[in-house]
Amino acid sequence: FVVYDTKLGPVNIRNNIFSHGGGGKALYIGNVGNFYSDYNMLYTSGSTLIQETGSSSASYATLQQWRNAAHLDVNSIVYKPAYISEADLHPDVASPDVWAMQGRGVQIAEDSVDIDNNKRPVTLQAGVPDLGAYEFLPTATPPALTATPATPAPGTTQIFMFGTDTVTKISWAPSSNVPATVILKRYSGIKPPGLHHAQHAMYFYTDVDVTGAGPFSYGIQQFYIDSWQGYIPSQSLIKLGRTNRAGKWLVDSTSIVDTIAKTISQTGLVWLDKFTGLTEGDAHLFTEPPYITMSDSSSQSMGRITNGKARSSAAVFPVPSRGVVTLQITGAELLHTKAVLVDMKGHQLKTILINDYYTPINLGNLPSGMYLLQLANGSNLKIMQQE
Repeated sequence: FVVYDTKLGPVNIRNNIFSHGGGGKALYIGNVGNFYSDYNMLYTSGSTLIQETGSSSASYATLQQWRNAAHLDVNSIVYKPAYISEADLHPDVASPDVWAMQGRGVQIAEDSVDIDNNKRPVTLQAGVPDLGAYEFLPTATPPALTATPATPAPGTTQIFMFGTDTVTKISWAPSSNVPATVILKRYSGIKPPGLHHAQHAMYFYTDVDVTGAGPFSYGIQQFYIDSWQGYIPSQSLIKLGRTNRAGKWLVDSTSIVDTIAKTISQTGLVWLDKFTGLTEGDAHLFTEPPYITMSDSSSQSMGRITNGKARSSAAVFPVPSRGVVTLQITGAELLHTKAVLVDMKGHQLKTILINDYYTPINLGNLPSGMYLLQLANGSNLKIMQQE
């Protein structure tokens, strides 16, 4: 488990596995105001997943309770890690459960190798990092996802989960013929098989196997995370990719992507096989780290910069804050520049050097209120401080 000392400065924790098989807490946090955490795996065999001390001294039994309270770990997962043994913490690549660790991290520019000096992807196009200390590739297929309800029926919606990850929702039409069984498996962090070499695609796909004769009538919501964006230049361009009866990939041009909820949706479908995110046509490709968003857009202050060919973005989160915010940028335009924190009267309070895509900013003992972070390109980001 993690013990976070309140005397330490801001800490940014990503791509880790925090597991307590002895019934203890996965995370133990002394000062959540100095703490940012996302894209991690959490697990405990006990009743308390996360413990927060300090002013709140709150305990959280579930990941969703923690998200609601702290607005952290939006892209994390609760699942028991598939290690070789308690003494050997290498991933068990022959275990289906290791897919909860495979391709579930986020690209970090300065984290280019794992503990064994194997390369880690640091750009969207290069791939998706694995959770934990090691990069690996499973030899087993993923486990079947848990479906609720377990059996399809006309007029119902089945939700398919991988641990705490919502993977897919299938809504069967009221008068639809439905299969006797539906089995879904999610392949994360890898390219879908059988694509044309020039197709811009995401780094995941869902494989569906059914028993019973079609055709069926259903709608689908396919969930994704930011770090799977792959070769698609902007999430707004994502379309549902699916295979037809011949196993050929199609781009569903009328599908809808929700870049806040992270879903790709379509209705009126009749065939089930493989699903992913694709895009139509050709486009300029970015090599920047992903733009990490929170599930509630009100928890961020965002600005976008147009430089002619590509859009760069800057954001601060969480909003409101409790002592520390993180400035996130995409693109190199703002790297190695200065940002200035001012109050609403224009008084300069501090200068921040931006030397990374993620920069923690300690607001110290500033009183509650609204502040502006002035960037070198002229953008202003709002920061709301709460005591």
